[in-house]
Amino acid sequence: MGHRGTGAIRTVEIRTLLDAVLVSAIATILFIRLQLWATNYPRLGGGKLHIAHLLWGGVAMLGAIVLLLSFLGRGRRHAAAVIGGAGFGFFIDEIGKFVTSDNDYFFKPAAGMIYLVFIAFYLVVRSLGWQRPLTPEECLMERHLLTEAARSDLHEQDRLMVRALLARSDPAHPLIGPLSALVDQIECTPRPHPGRIHRFWLRTRGRYVHLIRRRWFSAALIAVFTFVGVEGLVAGVADAHRMLAGTEPAHVISIAGLVSSVVAAGLIAIGVSRVVKSRLAAYAWSTTRSWSRFSSPTCSPSWSRSSPPPSACSCTWP
Repeated sequence: MGHRGTGAIRTVEIRTLLDAVLVSAIATILFIRLQLWATNYPRLGGGKLHIAHLLWGGVAMLGAIVLLLSFLGRGRRHAAAVIGGAGFGFFIDEIGKFVTSDNDYFFKPAAGMIYLVFIAFYLVVRSLGWQRPLTPEECLMERHLLTEAARSDLHEQDRLMVRALLARSDPAHPLIGPLSALVDQIECTPRPHPGRIHRFWLRTRGRYVHLIRRRWFSAALIAVFTFVGVEGLVAGVADAHRMLAGTEPAHVISIAGLVSSVVAAGLIAIGVSRVVKSRLAAYAWSTTRSWSRFSSPTCSPSWSRSSPPPSACSCTWP
């Protein structure tokens, strides 16, 4: 009996990888802006030459592509996600130069445009990884862990993950039996002692969890985003007043920047209103749009090697 593909196959780590790209890009922009402000916006080059950091972004994105096309393994994919995200951050940070005739890096609406780009990317990420569960075919196709087994790098948590994926696959598929037997026969290697980077990550995550559990954290979060939203809205109203008064030309790009500021303020207002009611409900709304996504039996495309996966009999992966 033949089995035909049904389209593009997603990876089980789609959420983790795309979130890594998003966080890496945002962190890169924040680092660039802070570094340029602290060093009084230095110029790399001399005379007519100016090496824009956009070029470093292109190099980073090219490096991520080469890494993905040349090497196998989960670690390479995560590294490519971080490197590619940083490259995109370098690229999009100079959007002001792309949309102005005088290559104005300090173009005021650029911040709002960058914000909208990341909002759009966030929605795409959620659409790809959160709106529907993995299909049985996608669960079966996630066989990259066998590559790690060939390198003697398969741990017991990886074995449990493969079993859970096979349990969610089509039992009539001819590969289910051989793959299940192979997974049972593979000898797992003991988990190595965490390295410095992993220990640093565990400590950072622990401190972050401890921080967000503080009573004042929610109030501080709401206050910061409210200030940002109000400040952006006030700046937009001021720009609109200058356009109407004729003191500032109403170019298409200026109007687009005004609209982006208003949209950004509106999105912040929606987010703040959700957080005020319930942080958990706000998170559920932003990621799944409904509580039913949490309660329905699915093979959810999200798993982290730092936390144990469920057993093969489990249906829902948080």
